[in-house]
Amino acid sequence: MGKLARNAAIYGLGGAINKLIGFLLLPLFTHLITPREYGIAALLQMISFVVVPVFSFGFSASLAPVYYREAGLAGRRRVVMSAVTFLLASTVALLLLSVLLADTIAAAWLGGAGSRTYFLISMSTAAAMVVASPLSLYLQFENRARAFVIISMGSTLLTALLSIAAVAWWKLGLEGWLGAILVGQLVNLAGLVVVFVGGGVPRPGPSYMRQLVLMGLPFVPSFAMLWVIQQGNRIALENTHGLGQLGIYSVGSSFGMAIGIILVAFQRAWLPFFMEHRDDPGAAGLFSKVTNRYCIGFGLLVVAAFAFAAPVVQTIVAAEFRDAYLVVGTVALSQLLMIASSLLTPPQYFSEKLYHITIIQVIGACVSVPVNYYLIRALGLPGAGLALATCYGLLGLIHLLWNRIHTSYPIRLAFDRPRLLLVGAAYTALSAVAFFHRPEGLAWQLLSAVSISAAAAMCAFVALGREERGRFVSVMNRMCRPGVSRPRPS
Repeated sequence: MGKLARNAAIYGLGGAINKLIGFLLLPLFTHLITPREYGIAALLQMISFVVVPVFSFGFSASLAPVYYREAGLAGRRRVVMSAVTFLLASTVALLLLSVLLADTIAAAWLGGAGSRTYFLISMSTAAAMVVASPLSLYLQFENRARAFVIISMGSTLLTALLSIAAVAWWKLGLEGWLGAILVGQLVNLAGLVVVFVGGGVPRPGPSYMRQLVLMGLPFVPSFAMLWVIQQGNRIALENTHGLGQLGIYSVGSSFGMAIGIILVAFQRAWLPFFMEHRDDPGAAGLFSKVTNRYCIGFGLLVVAAFAFAAPVVQTIVAAEFRDAYLVVGTVALSQLLMIASSLLTPPQYFSEKLYHITIIQVIGACVSVPVNYYLIRALGLPGAGLALATCYGLLGLIHLLWNRIHTSYPIRLAFDRPRLLLVGAAYTALSAVAFFHRPEGLAWQLLSAVSISAAAAMCAFVALGREERGRFVSVMNRMCRPGVSRPRPS
């Protein structure tokens, strides 16, 4: 578990710096880019969310099982090279289709032919992401978190600088912002290539490509279903309340996804961690401990997101975006629930039945459609965030039931349900208080946020086991008294 924590911490540090850069740009961008342009950017993001996994052929899921079948590093590098070679051909097809369909999609989805350039830039960015995916996974599988973070931070900093120049100095608006993102992705891809070929250029193998495609293709519908779950609320909000409300939601979503800095870091460390314990007879108990600590620790951050949403958002963004605070907490909750679903996937990965995940997500996507329709029509902007969190919660319940029904899996996950239910109830109550009770004045809002977060921290401390509390107190004592060392046993 120490390796999981260390790698998650490194990924989290890099993600925190990247997200901080994004936050620093928000005040500038919300004054120079209109809600409607933010809405167009959100639609382009939705299109990319479909395009990237489809033209990746599900390799982001199939790469891990094929990679870990190989015992030596040489064979594993050939698996990665095979994936990159195949995906290079795939991105050529993507770019050709983008050029052919640009006018049609711009007119049908993005409000006119003037958005054609936006679409082409966005699809070029998606192509770079497709090729980069197996290379970034390679660094994660080899526990090279520092290299991953350095490349990511460098490309993000470059993107930020170019975005400022393009939007504020050259006055290129949304087109300049999208162009800066494209340059950042190309630099990220170049960095990953340099690190990978530093160990030599392995020869791709047709047999590896075949394994990757056969295992990955059944997973492509899974990404389509995730698109329905993750983006369905945006489509419903745009259709019922317009591009302006979608743009405000996108700003609020960027705040809510701040918790994703740590959660995505955890997810990146989680996949190689649990795959390394594939043959460990004590894996189920270890995974149970990870789940308990995940829910207690990261749930605390969700409560803080609810508590600080109003004072932070309304202080930072332009006046027309201030309602964005209404979705910050629920989007943060959805991130927690989304990553929690990955904690339930070891049975499918260990049995190499990845298509079971697709079936689970098909069921979840079907359930999400009426949930989005009802909540967004009834509640508007706040309903969009609530719908996303509800859909991910239902997806997790479906996955739990699926694992419980299928007794043939090589591992049976077990959880401390009473403890998780109690702490979940406490967190829910505190989040509800934070959302519905908003005192007047910034100072009172901050005082309320600190009080609610402190109460949540007390709940988290009580929810920890005796041994975990002892370790926590010991760590805090060492941090508060760094000059005092524990006596060594004689």
